[in-house]
Amino acid sequence: MLHIDIILLLTTTLWCMGLIVASEDGYFLSFLKWPFLKWDWAIFIGKPIILCPRCMASVHGTIAYFCNYYDDYMWTNHLIFCVALCFVNAIVFEIYEKIKFL
Repeated sequence: MLHIDIILLLTTTLWCMGLIVASEDGYFLSFLKWPFLKWDWAIFIGKPIILCPRCMASVHGTIAYFCNYYDDYMWTNHLIFCVALCFVNAIVFEIYEKIKFL
């Protein structure tokens, strides 16, 4: 069961990082960010959806967890998965930021 969780964690991290990279200025999904950046109140909605990789763990982690464990849901595992996803997203995003500016 643990190997499935690690694979799900890494897959969800790749999904979140793919959205972050593809929605940067000049890339093909950059139009997804502008509605959230246009209004001040919308940034709170946009952060967990596409603007902040640490915040994306809550929404995208929940979707991934429910899609994988819809029949065997445990809230403690869900919480641990989302916190671990936030941690891994933060590490991968920091590595990406350092590589991007080389």
